[in-house]
Amino acid sequence: MSYAAAGLFTFIPVLVFVTGLILALVTRGRHPRRSTFAAIGFAVLIVDGLIGTVWNIAGPQLRVSHRWPVSLYAALSGLFGAVETLLLIAGWVLILIALFGRERTTPAYPQAGGPPAPQQPPFPGGRPPGY
Repeated sequence: MSYAAAGLFTFIPVLVFVTGLILALVTRGRHPRRSTFAAIGFAVLIVDGLIGTVWNIAGPQLRVSHRWPVSLYAALSGLFGAVETLLLIAGWVLILIALFGRERTTPAYPQAGGPPAPQQPPFPGGRPPGY
């Protein structure tokens, strides 16, 4: 199996993350805060997956075509791996916040001090004169 074909297997989770991003954007009207966290998290995971896919496909070919020493290729692979790990952690933390975080609610009584005071009737006895 070629490096390119093997690298495409790392692209499969990206398709799952694109589906999650679409679902997060579609449900944004019902759950705006949670959907925003989920959308950002899935976007980060998509970027992470694309970086991994590109490196898995292009890295070995670049090493051969530019005659990189193994030490340089290993250092770059370690750097890409570290960046991917940080992005993976950040994406999943955002998704977990979206899943288990609370949705902000507006208070029933936005004025300080509780419910509004009862209104006085405009006329004594509650009826206008002549009724």
